[in-house]
Amino acid sequence: GAKFEYRMVATDLSGLQSISKVMEGNILEDFIRKKVEGITATVDRRAKTIGLRWSYTPEEGDLKYFEVWRGLEGDNPVSIARVTSPPVVEGRKKPTFRYLDEGPLKMNTNYQYQIKAVYVNGAASPLSAPEIVKY
Repeated sequence: GAKFEYRMVATDLSGLQSISKVMEGNILEDFIRKKVEGITATVDRRAKTIGLRWSYTPEEGDLKYFEVWRGLEGDNPVSIARVTSPPVVEGRKKPTFRYLDEGPLKMNTNYQYQIKAVYVNGAASPLSAPEIVKY
């Protein structure tokens, strides 16, 4: 938010100089938002699904969607879904978001899930800490 002033000086080989007018500038937005935290998972082997829940209060700007990433434990995850549904608000708690992973999922496998918030203006959060799920 701090303003800075800049002026350019051009000097040629003979020593002649030309000085620009003073220009003002601000530090640009870094577009990095807070991480999604508090991911919980529920395994339903009968329905062959893994349900994810997380709470997130968007920072300045409009939230566009969440990206859900999945991979095998210890491997690099890949984006598997975009969650655009509105949150569920329970009592006075933070807005809670949900995603149901219907697979395909393999029994006796450890999956890791990570979530990223993406905003309308292009800002985004880093991937969340991995949530390891034993399926």
